[in-house]
Amino acid sequence: MELVALIIIGFVIYLALQPNDSSSGAIPSVRERPESALRTDGEESFFARLEPAIGDDGKPIPGLLLVSVRGSIQAPDPTPAFLRVMIFDAEIGREALVFTQNADQQANDAPAFLCTRPIPYLVGNRIIIGSWARVGIPVIIDSLMGPIGGKRELRLDVQLIQADGHIFWRTEVPFTAELDFGYRDVDDRRTANQALSIQLAVAVASASDGIQDAEIDAITTWIKKNVEGLEGEERTKRKKALIASLRSAQQRSEAGTLQISKLITKLKNEGTRSGRMMAVELCFTVMAADGIASADELETVNKIAKRLEVDPQLLSAARDKSLSGLSGGAVNARDRYAILGIDASADPATIRTQLSALYKKWSSRATTLTDPAKRKEAEDMLRLIAEVRAEH
Repeated sequence: MELVALIIIGFVIYLALQPNDSSSGAIPSVRERPESALRTDGEESFFARLEPAIGDDGKPIPGLLLVSVRGSIQAPDPTPAFLRVMIFDAEIGREALVFTQNADQQANDAPAFLCTRPIPYLVGNRIIIGSWARVGIPVIIDSLMGPIGGKRELRLDVQLIQADGHIFWRTEVPFTAELDFGYRDVDDRRTANQALSIQLAVAVASASDGIQDAEIDAITTWIKKNVEGLEGEERTKRKKALIASLRSAQQRSEAGTLQISKLITKLKNEGTRSGRMMAVELCFTVMAADGIASADELETVNKIAKRLEVDPQLLSAARDKSLSGLSGGAVNARDRYAILGIDASADPATIRTQLSALYKKWSSRATTLTDPAKRKEAEDMLRLIAEVRAEH
């Protein structure tokens, strides 16, 4: 009898230690939970983090962080899923969103930081990422602007959402950043940075074959994007001021009084780190707007970035983003080398080594990126690499 009792007790203990599983084994649908009760990464076994970006020299790139995720989670249904990332000032609250100067990371209705990337399902509507994987979302510190400047405690708000906007997982990743200034502090300073960026972009466009309609359109689109976060009269006032800066810059360019060197000096003396980064990115955007990127234009923007003390690796990222998608007929032999960042006068062995490194970089992107536009960018760069390789 004692033996039987021990067996029964052992069996009861065994049952008590088993996970509370349903007959289907599925995780309960998050749709049944109220919004305020959404589980965090710990319970769902899904995680997010920020990690430093490592440069070609094996060292962290200053001011550049990358978003990575890992884990396993069950989606409520087969509706397409996306990873959505925003940033807010933790010292103020979720409503205090952080803005960005990087147009590719801005929300549609405001310049707030907002990045979305598709996340594929496996069988059973599960998302399973076995080890930390980057999701193609960079955080460029110098491009950020919070409501208040200075050293700020920020939060990366990371969400898994479905196409209908339903959030089925969310977490926050804390990080600290030194921000130039806040949009609640000195709005006039931001306007001055934008005006100087426009003038510099016009000067760069005019320095080659004169400013083209496509380049003016690119600046106008940029202006519209940068006033969308404002309201009412302030939005109208800012837009008129920036359009006036554009028209004035065009007139000064035609009169020969728009000097790149003076604009750079003014940006260095009066601009902020984010303002200088904004200016360089706009110059690249305008330079590539007409589908033609000459070596002279590229050299001019590179020199501007150097004088504005924009980090060279961040500059490289901006250049890669802006100099893709160019048609083959628009890029001549000399320009191909400039776009790839290769010295055409270097010895053949050096050029081949550089081409091999570039091929590894862009082929990796072409096979891993899910965004069609970014994959096309990588494919265009691979085409240029192949054309230069054929010459060696």
